[in-house]
Amino acid sequence: MPPPPPPRPTVPLPQPAPDPEPQPEPAPSKRPDSSKPSPLRGQPRVQAVPSVPVGVDDFESRTYQALGGKLPYRLFRPANYDPDRKYPLILVLHGASSRGSDNLKQLAVSNGSMYWASAEVQNLQEAFVVAPQSDPRYAPTWVRAWRSPARPDPKRPEPLELAVNLVRELRKEFSLDNDRLYLVGYSMGGFGAWIGASRHPDLFAAAVPIAGGGDPTHIVGTTAKVWAFHGATDRVVPVRRSRQMVDALKKAGVDVRYTEYPGVGHEVWKLVYDDAQLPKWLFEQSR
Repeated sequence: MPPPPPPRPTVPLPQPAPDPEPQPEPAPSKRPDSSKPSPLRGQPRVQAVPSVPVGVDDFESRTYQALGGKLPYRLFRPANYDPDRKYPLILVLHGASSRGSDNLKQLAVSNGSMYWASAEVQNLQEAFVVAPQSDPRYAPTWVRAWRSPARPDPKRPEPLELAVNLVRELRKEFSLDNDRLYLVGYSMGGFGAWIGASRHPDLFAAAVPIAGGGDPTHIVGTTAKVWAFHGATDRVVPVRRSRQMVDALKKAGVDVRYTEYPGVGHEVWKLVYDDAQLPKWLFEQSR
């Protein structure tokens, strides 16, 4: 019998950040030739977007260069984009298994970009979706140390700070609603969502951290509305990470929403993106 294959290498995350995620799911495929209508939740506020499954080709491949670094990202534009109107923007931060520089893996279904660009969501509210990819050459996660403020480094800018600067630049290129900029992240991206809301308290109207965590002492300064999610039996990112952040906000008198799923592990995103109330709640949030 042939010898067993060697174990796949993993990239360690900084302590006390979460352990590496499970094996990555396959990258999304191209848009299929045939279409299957999907049910829509809520009444469309704009001209309906065709119910065609979202694929890679629906996201423009781009690279943002600033602060001495590069950030690959994918951009989804609303189908009926009109520069005379103002559009929300959703910044989606991926999990650890999607790190790299291929500008593709971050579109894995678990990260949520495909969900926010789907006709189901876009018919509720047309919005831009930005999906950057964190390059581990700059930082092990979206940041180098999630318990501290941003650490400027001209040679290694943190991917999170590049992504935030990217959002500011996109406001100059497109007609965006500056009062409706949103931050969403899963797992490592959930940490990024908490940290982004902490570091940039006046930029985002709302944040949706999924299976993440952060520094409870920093999040209390944010003005973003927060709806956090976690699986109670998560063995990758312990549920106490989200509980600590939510408790800190509650003690500070901040109104925060938190949904914890009993008996659910790290793949909690499957339930989160099946909650019809989430996009409705998100698009209602404004600065």
